[in-house]
Amino acid sequence: TAGMWGEDAPEAFDGQIQGTEVVLRSWSDSTTSPLSNKYTWYLGGSLCLAVEHLTGKSPEFILSDLRDADAAELVSAKDALRKDYRVRLFNRKWIEGMMKEGYAGADQVSVHVTNTMGWEIMRPESVSDETWEEIVNIYLRDSKNLAIREWFEAENPYALQEMDEVLLEAIRKGYWNANEATRLEIAEAYAQSVARHGEGGGLRGGGNSKLEAFVKQVLESAPND
Repeated sequence: TAGMWGEDAPEAFDGQIQGTEVVLRSWSDSTTSPLSNKYTWYLGGSLCLAVEHLTGKSPEFILSDLRDADAAELVSAKDALRKDYRVRLFNRKWIEGMMKEGYAGADQVSVHVTNTMGWEIMRPESVSDETWEEIVNIYLRDSKNLAIREWFEAENPYALQEMDEVLLEAIRKGYWNANEATRLEIAEAYAQSVARHGEGGGLRGGGNSKLEAFVKQVLESAPND
């Protein structure tokens, strides 16, 4: 790159990326994880999409797990993510730990759900419909009997509202094929939150007219009792 630093060279990039079969990224921070750190799906996932776009083949996405230097290993990002759901977002002890942290804990739960959307977009095979359904089961239906919605309402209602927005956008954009009853359940929870607290104005929901129209459509199509 002597004498060409900062020069746009798309042809060189396209040529070098040909034949790429694996995207490898390091994971050395023991305080973060594939589900808690947006840069795992954002950077690694973006590069995977670039490879697929330019070569026509989706590469493997591998993490070099260096958190313990004496037990370093290579793990597929998909497997690491699935493990992350079990030990974090779907783990009763982790949820209880977040609940003890009040407002900040609620925000962290919301971050994990938001990052689920990121993984769904970048590596759709990594997030199943069952994963989305389990988020609904735990955080909207309170399947673990934690009074979770009451806790959100008391500590940080906008965190739960943002989670509802993520779930609705996943459905609206075709990433998750939720059944009609589940769509209605989430739309009603979201509408009730907005009615009580106002729209949170976050990056996903603030000024999102398409989301508003989708919620209205789901509510209006519900059968009358």
